[in-house]
Amino acid sequence: MEEHFNENYLESDIFPNSTFTGKIIEKNNERVTVEGYLTIHGETNKIKVKGKLLENDNSIRINADFVVKLADYKVKIPKIVTYKIAKEIEVIVDIELKEIE
Repeated sequence: MEEHFNENYLESDIFPNSTFTGKIIEKNNERVTVEGYLTIHGETNKIKVKGKLLENDNSIRINADFVVKLADYKVKIPKIVTYKIAKEIEVIVDIELKEIE
């Protein structure tokens, strides 16, 4: 189902990558708020996301989850299948950055 969704509606053959560029605007211990620009399906929108930033000696781990409205990124769902496809998708971010020696 996910592959079908990516190929047919996100048009992953035309738009193979999604990107986010942002900066931390608020930090309270490990809790952070990040504001930036998310590009999906060739469309860019400004978003604000809350998440966790965990730092230790040799790595940084970033966790967040947020909801994206497909219409905001001009993802078109045919009317015949609109009852089967959610209008919003959950994005889950789990990144670990490690220093390379």
